[in-house]
Amino acid sequence: DRNKVAVLQQKHGSDLVRYASPDEIYTAEADIFSPCAMGGIITEERIPLFRFKIIIGSANNQLKATSKEAEIALAKKVAEAGILFVVDWAHNNGGVIAASVLWQLQEEATQEQLNPRIELACRTKFRKLLEEAREKGTTPTELVYEKVEKMVYENES
Repeated sequence: DRNKVAVLQQKHGSDLVRYASPDEIYTAEADIFSPCAMGGIITEERIPLFRFKIIIGSANNQLKATSKEAEIALAKKVAEAGILFVVDWAHNNGGVIAASVLWQLQEEATQEQLNPRIELACRTKFRKLLEEAREKGTTPTELVYEKVEKMVYENES
């Protein structure tokens, strides 16, 4: 929306805010690319075009893959391109936490009750995930799959 971009340019300057058409967005030079609408936009063909340092957004299924193995393979290609990426469901949990607390506490819910829970998951645990992935030499996506599968299948007989 060129009009919204113009408003932001007036507020922050055209050197910081630039318009990119939908076709140009994948080749735009930016620190952060935040896919927040459509899934399946990170493809093997697009990865070499990316000029981002970080990809993190709220769109579901950002990697165009049909299996866990295909997701991990694409996440590795993103990492090999020098881009930090974490699969969406590993970091999009603040809203779920807030909804859960609001549902449980109803009218008694306060921001003071929400903030520590959201900060624990979204800041503290997410940072630990990134640090652990770096230490192990794996992608955050691969590590989070490993952690979730361990939690789900650990107690099976």
